[in-house]
Amino acid sequence: MNTSTEHDPKGEADLSEDADLMVNRTAHFVGDWIEEHLIEKPTIVPVGVDAAQELASQCIADAKDKGIAAEDIWDEVGDLKEYITKAIDEEIGPAVSTHIQDSQRS
Repeated sequence: MNTSTEHDPKGEADLSEDADLMVNRTAHFVGDWIEEHLIEKPTIVPVGVDAAQELASQCIADAKDKGIAAEDIWDEVGDLKEYITKAIDEEIGPAVSTHIQDSQRS
């Protein structure tokens, strides 16, 4: 009689990832949303519009459609507009972020 049990590391990894998604649902949503809207297929924001504010508003609306409250986003990342501005700096570059901020002041 074989008393050893098979160890399935892939199964455990999948369970761990699923648990992480459930626990950090809001963080995953915001991270995925920013990646999609800033990197994969950037959202075009008209000149003269506060890009970070527009993106934050869109993110909150999309989150609401997924059952995620704006308060949950605030609890997870703080001010979403500031968070998106930092993401723009990191992903696209400070020069672009500065240009966006300068165009918002005009």
